[in-house]
Amino acid sequence: RRFENPSGDVIIGSAISDGKPIAIKGTLNESGELTAQQTYRFYGVWSAYENRYTGKKENQFAFKTFVKATPASKAGIVSYLKSLKLPGIGAATAGKLFDKFGPDTIRVIRETPDVAAASVPRLSEEKVVEAAAILEKEWRTEATKIELIELFAGRGFRLSLADDCIKAFGNRAAEIVKRSPYRLMRFSEIGRAHV
Repeated sequence: RRFENPSGDVIIGSAISDGKPIAIKGTLNESGELTAQQTYRFYGVWSAYENRYTGKKENQFAFKTFVKATPASKAGIVSYLKSLKLPGIGAATAGKLFDKFGPDTIRVIRETPDVAAASVPRLSEEKVVEAAAILEKEWRTEATKIELIELFAGRGFRLSLADDCIKAFGNRAAEIVKRSPYRLMRFSEIGRAHV
C-alpha cells in the first residue's frame, strides 16, 4: 500500500527474504519506485510494531533506502573476495568456489564454512572459518562493493576506490556513480580521462 506523506510516499507492504514473507515500511523519496516481481536490497532497521488488525506485536523492516539488486558475476565475486585478503582464499581458490557455488559463493563461505572447505582440495576448514568471520563483518556493504568492483573492472582504478565511494555516497554508491561518473572526480587520482 502507498500512503501520502509530506516527506514522500510511504510504502507499507510485504517482501520475500530468504523464502519467507516479511513486513516492510519506508518512504520512497530519492530512492525511486518499487516494481512488483523485482529484486531489491533494502537498507534500514528491524522494528517492532502492533498490528492494528490482529492486535499482535510483529516485526517489520523499516527501510531508509533501497536499490535494485543485480546478480554478481564471477569476476566481481572473485575480485571482492581477493580485495578482503581472506586467509586461504586467493583468486584461484575463489574462482573454484564460484565454479562450485555460483552467485551463492559468499553466502556459503559465511554460513557454512565446512561445506566451502570440503569443496576445494587443500582448503582448510580453519581458514574458511576465519574468512567467514571477516565476511560477517563486511556483509552490510558487500553487494554495493561487488557492484562497484564490477563497474571499475578494467578501467585502471584501485580496488580500494569502492570503499571510498561507499564512504562518500553510502549504499547507493554504485547507482550514483553509474548515473553521474563525474562524481568520481572528488577523489584526487581521478581525472576526466578516467571517467
